[in-house]
Amino acid sequence: MEFIGNAHPSLQKWVDKLELNHQVKLKSYVPHDEAIRAMCTADLLLLSISKTPGSELILTGKLFEYLGSAGQSCSSVQRMVMLPK
Repeated sequence: MEFIGNAHPSLQKWVDKLELNHQVKLKSYVPHDEAIRAMCTADLLLLSISKTPGSELILTGKLFEYLGSAGQSCSSVQRMVMLPK
């Protein structure tokens, strides 16, 4: 499982503590074209938005990129999950 993008430092600590380093890869920033390629080959896309007042109205650019990648012929994405933090 690979997570690409900014993640809270505690996430790596959890991966280490649970000894999941061989199953979970955390990758920070990647160039936009590489991110799009990763979206197009992903089985699942995860979008996490902080739960703050008004967050239910947030429409991030990432959401539209996810929707766009699902419509591309290169995509195998079957499901998009959005979870509040």
